[in-house]
Amino acid sequence: MQRCVGPAEFGWCPQREIIDWSLTVRQNVEMGLAFRRGTLRGVRALVEEVCEVVGLERFLDRQAETLSELASTEAAHL
Repeated sequence: MQRCVGPAEFGWCPQREIIDWSLTVRQNVEMGLAFRRGTLRGVRALVEEVCEVVGLERFLDRQAETLSELASTEAAHL
């Protein structure tokens, strides 16, 4: 399976300063991709793929503040 997501799609952010703990993982990833790309166009289609690549797909609909430290650290790397 060929992925649409390449290395340029990934970035790092300081977890405590950037993650919005009241949002879901999906919403945080959408926000990060939208900021990085400068548009919302096509972002929603990439979220599941990005989360699958880094192993966060099972957390997509969970609120960020409910995640363990390990999972929230992984989310900060998107």
